[in-house]
Amino acid sequence: MWGGDQRLDVNYYPGNPVADTQVIGPTWKNTVIEGLWSDIFLYDDRNKALLANFPRLQDAARPDALAGGLTGGDTFASSGSVPDQDARRARTLRDAFTLMRKEGGLLQVEWGSVVRYGFLTSDSFRHLREQDIEFEIEFTWIGDTPSKPKFKPPSIDMLSLLKQMLALMDDVINSLLTAVFKANMWLARVNQTIAKLGSFVTDLLGALDKLVSFVFAPSDVDGNIRGALTSIRLAARDLLNTMDKGQSAVIEGALLGSPAVIAMNYMAEANLRRSTMLLAAQAAMQERSIAAANISELLGVFATPGGVTLRQVSTRFYGTPDNWGLIAKFNGLSGSIVPRGTVIKVPKL
Repeated sequence: MWGGDQRLDVNYYPGNPVADTQVIGPTWKNTVIEGLWSDIFLYDDRNKALLANFPRLQDAARPDALAGGLTGGDTFASSGSVPDQDARRARTLRDAFTLMRKEGGLLQVEWGSVVRYGFLTSDSFRHLREQDIEFEIEFTWIGDTPSKPKFKPPSIDMLSLLKQMLALMDDVINSLLTAVFKANMWLARVNQTIAKLGSFVTDLLGALDKLVSFVFAPSDVDGNIRGALTSIRLAARDLLNTMDKGQSAVIEGALLGSPAVIAMNYMAEANLRRSTMLLAAQAAMQERSIAAANISELLGVFATPGGVTLRQVSTRFYGTPDNWGLIAKFNGLSGSIVPRGTVIKVPKL
């Protein structure tokens, strides 16, 4: 069966008999293919199946296995692959589809003019005997494009954010250092606020550090990062307010009677004001970016150690391995096995 649904958001507002409707987008219904494989028909060259890049067939999967008294043994070798092999036994097709489901690769399925991309998510086999096997195979589709669908999950460049915040904070500190020993009263007035600002940047560093850890709770980290950015923005505002109160660094420099000191303090105060305003603006912009990325809608984000499959990830977060395809789709992955160090985002269901 081929078909699909159109996702709609329908709302009936009070007193209005006509619904407000928003079209969200189409989805495809799962397709179940069922039938019967029989060795007697697969022996015929017109009905044989071709296996491409599957492991090497063992003797038990060859057409003459039963005639030779061989009834047991594995269908496929444990390693290596063969470009092309004929499948002439029902058990061979059973184990080939089982292997595709276990590997979890993205599949392209063609039936006449119909093309779908998706995953083999369920299979069941009823054995009349080993030579005759009834099958039922279910596919979950993710697209009907002529090329492999691409899905781009939400992302935030936290490393870039960290570099920007630290660079701006360095500007603030450097601006302050140029005024050291030149305007002590002004320095004492702003130093405490700058120290507070620096502590909030340190808090941001701690929150961002969790992003390179192997496991974290995104909603918590999301709140911590946004909280640190808010604190930076408010502390920057306080620093600007503090600079506007009392005598300026220029006036204090003038009291010392040195034109050179006046010039240096003027530049220091101007640079500090500029750097602080940039820091506040950057913090506000990043707050909005993080809110738009909505990482709190994730259950988890982590870098995979070696040997981890998406089935194990699904079991860990959802309690069942069956949702591994959702994780694969969300991360733009084509299979269940992922390389070491791959960053995996686990969405909420």
